[in-house]
Amino acid sequence: ASDVYKRQFQTMGKVRVALGVLLAVGVADYLLASVSTADSTVRRLGLHQDKQQAYWLYFFIAHLYDNLLNPWHWTEIMRDQALAHADLCSSCVAIDVGAGTGFTSIGVLKAGVKNLTMVDQSHAQLSKAAAKPELAGVTKLVGDAERLDLGTDYADGRTVPIMPGSFDRYTSAGSIEYWPNPEVGISEAFRVLKPGGRATIIGPVHPEYWVSKLFADLWYLFPTRTEYIRWFADAGFKEVEVFQITPEWYTEDDRDHGLIMGFVVTGIRPLGSTVLADLDTTTTTEPLPTALVHPRAFPTRAVLFLPRFVLGNIGGAYYAVLPVFVYLKNVYCFGSAAVAFLVVLLVLLPALWLAVLPLHWAPLGNEKKLYDGIATFYDRSSGIWERVWGEHMHSGFYGVAGTEVDKDPQQAQHDMMEHLLNFSGVQRTGVRSAIDIGCGIGGSSRFLARECRNAKVVGVTLSSVQQARATELTAQAGLQKAVRFEVANALSLPFPDDSFDLAWSLESGEHMPDKATWLQEVRRILKPGGTFVCATWCHRETKGARPLDSAEIRHLGRICKNYALPAWVPLSTYTKVCSDTGLRVEATADWTASILPFWPAVIRSALRPAVLLQLLFFTSWATIKGAITAVLMMQGFEMDLLVFGAFCATKQAESASCSAASGLPTSGSTPLFKPSNSHGNEAMDSAAIYLYGHTPTTSFLSALYRFSYPHTWVGTILSVSVVSYIGFREASLGITDEMSSNALQAYAVALGSALCVNLYIVGINQIFDVEIDKVNKPYLPIASGEWSVEFAAQLSVGLLGVGIGIGFMYGTPALQYTLVASAALGTAYSTDLPLLRWKKYPLLASGCILSVRAVIVQVGFFSHMQQALPEPVRVEWGDCDAMTFSIVFILTFSIVIAFFKDLPDVPGDVAGGVNTLAVRLGAPLIFTGCVTALCLDYAGAVLFSAFHGSWAGAAAHLLAVAILASKAPEVDLDSEASIKRFYMLIWKLFYAEYLIMLLL
Repeated sequence: ASDVYKRQFQTMGKVRVALGVLLAVGVADYLLASVSTADSTVRRLGLHQDKQQAYWLYFFIAHLYDNLLNPWHWTEIMRDQALAHADLCSSCVAIDVGAGTGFTSIGVLKAGVKNLTMVDQSHAQLSKAAAKPELAGVTKLVGDAERLDLGTDYADGRTVPIMPGSFDRYTSAGSIEYWPNPEVGISEAFRVLKPGGRATIIGPVHPEYWVSKLFADLWYLFPTRTEYIRWFADAGFKEVEVFQITPEWYTEDDRDHGLIMGFVVTGIRPLGSTVLADLDTTTTTEPLPTALVHPRAFPTRAVLFLPRFVLGNIGGAYYAVLPVFVYLKNVYCFGSAAVAFLVVLLVLLPALWLAVLPLHWAPLGNEKKLYDGIATFYDRSSGIWERVWGEHMHSGFYGVAGTEVDKDPQQAQHDMMEHLLNFSGVQRTGVRSAIDIGCGIGGSSRFLARECRNAKVVGVTLSSVQQARATELTAQAGLQKAVRFEVANALSLPFPDDSFDLAWSLESGEHMPDKATWLQEVRRILKPGGTFVCATWCHRETKGARPLDSAEIRHLGRICKNYALPAWVPLSTYTKVCSDTGLRVEATADWTASILPFWPAVIRSALRPAVLLQLLFFTSWATIKGAITAVLMMQGFEMDLLVFGAFCATKQAESASCSAASGLPTSGSTPLFKPSNSHGNEAMDSAAIYLYGHTPTTSFLSALYRFSYPHTWVGTILSVSVVSYIGFREASLGITDEMSSNALQAYAVALGSALCVNLYIVGINQIFDVEIDKVNKPYLPIASGEWSVEFAAQLSVGLLGVGIGIGFMYGTPALQYTLVASAALGTAYSTDLPLLRWKKYPLLASGCILSVRAVIVQVGFFSHMQQALPEPVRVEWGDCDAMTFSIVFILTFSIVIAFFKDLPDVPGDVAGGVNTLAVRLGAPLIFTGCVTALCLDYAGAVLFSAFHGSWAGAAAHLLAVAILASKAPEVDLDSEASIKRFYMLIWKLFYAEYLIMLLL
């Protein structure tokens, strides 16, 4: 790799370290500031409870404030209700502090006030106010609410004194939350008012709900009613009153989440009252702080500013979304938060899915639209790619078998170019002229110039941004005499015939809509005997194999949409077109295995905090979609749909037949990856998969039965039923018919929601285990191809939404926590994302199973039944001996299941790289340990049953352990079928234990 991009990579590394340190310092600063003091009246400052933070926040959002924020937080109805308490009149001289864009000021004028002064620290906010005709003629001052002795005229910048006792009315809406010292700000209101004048402050409501309280404290000041009253009284106000206002769609319960504008506090300055400032007839003319006068002045404490600003905006984002959610809940969803949550999922997630991964796609037949799409994509994404990966915009080579996974990504990219040049077979010193087709920002062009020292290299790209950057980097590398760059279309190259010894294309062939025309151009510009070498994305071969099914077509289409690609073709199409255009194919290769580690590396790089910040806030939506599509690329390679192919061809002296005679498809023709209709009902079946997710020849109910893992939902039915019954039985003293009816309803809610969540958990497991299941469980609907992954994902997520929705609509808090915790652990267990897929780690995998089966299910459903009953008859689960025994017994049983479940799957786990404990320690040791643990567990159960006088329970446990001990010696550890039979016996004994629990 060149010294230039080494230095760039090192610089980016230092920047990332610096940003990480900066963020850590900000978090540490906030945590230190959060330490409580002995004085209970001292409040922790929110991250935006700082004038400089607030100043810069409104500098950015001033243009959105009236149209985006006010309609959800500070409506005209709320404003008029609040100002009705301000006792405004036409003869009043009024001041509006924290006036912002003038929304409240307009309300003051609407109430009849003729003489109004607006004060705000944000020049950007006042500039929006100045543009409103209703506020023409109103005095506008840049000033500080906690220092109202002077301001700076917005229009001409002159200092304007604000004399004590100057105003009849003081209003401030949506400002107090930013005051570091609200007592001082309210005292200033008292000082500038005339005796008998009235102050009105409209501000936030402190939340009671713990999640909202967390975000509120993170953001800025949310005072309580008591604090408002105390501050007004301490400042000297009399007749202090507090009124509530809420958006029209809020209920009283919704106020528990807090409001940005929810309290109206008024107070009167008594007649004859004085303050020290009233006696001082002179006013200081000391200039205001720089940040209050000059809108672009950078704030002090710069080291802490950025992390505090970003962290504070997390809280702000929560309160920006909250009123929208409440509106949806109360206006459209019958007051149900669960229904509103489901509606949000149903609306937002499909919208995001369609925006990022469209379900329908057709290759772009309009060449101009395709070319514009390619150019625009690279114009917008090249910058961030270079900052993250350096000068090379192509895949890396990680060894022939792809085993060199620890290789530096930049080195892997360099090795790819070295490998491709060696593959071409050219004599490097013999190359006098070379063309790099699709050169990006010129990394491969400069590589060719260094390796082929006698060559003049031309790089071509559709992106003018890339061409300019490539030229700049080449000059920095001192190669401007050897390399130049042009904006050109590869299907119509602006070079004479027989111009180049070497034509090079590294991951650009996939962008060519007309392969025949492109390769004709390549042949035209090559000298006789010249070499063309190409590495490109392809789809798998279909000749002599099954055609692409609809799921694969959709997968390719989604990549095409986001990467501006035309129709995909297999590698054989490139070689066929080469032959038809007069290029002799010398070699072909499949380097898919060699580049597989590259796409996970791309995804990891995109998840780095510094890169993620750039993606979210400093790039285009097209770039974000491109980054997300990297996941589809990785999936495509892993499912053997995508191929990274390479071929080398030479130009012969005599031309062969052209593509027009060959009958090959050209731009605008039918996509080359369209499935064949030569296999009977295959086209109909593909359409069915596309529309319904399964083939019509297979019973949907049969597939659903296999998809649901019957042994898991049988266990769910038993566990929910028995644990719920025990919860009801323990509280049976004094139970009435009405309580029985409530208990039955609670049981039905628990069972229905638990089954839905259980189906989600087994579904998400199969979605991420497709390749493993093809070895271990080929009968499952996804592994067998009966269902597409997309359909299974939609079904699983839908069932999760139904289950969680039932729980939140009709269930108790215990049930809600049980469902959410189970779903979260199931997701962490199976999902192949960074920090997840805990099934790969024995301790985490067993922890998931133990937590759900032994603790969450037992305690959750028992507590759910108890909470469904009246308080007097409730029993804590810890006071129930049967529940305590159940948790301990099931805990041991779950440990055994966690370890034993991997024994039948060892071949697939080895093939899939899942390093379970069974793979590490071997089947004999795991088998012996599991059987021994179960025997000890049953021994304890026999003693417990006998001690509690349940001889029937003791006998049932003895029978169970006898069955286990008799079947264990018959297991053949070399037979997968034998292991599976014994594993299912363990599950049957597990289920039977729930029935035995009824005897205790």
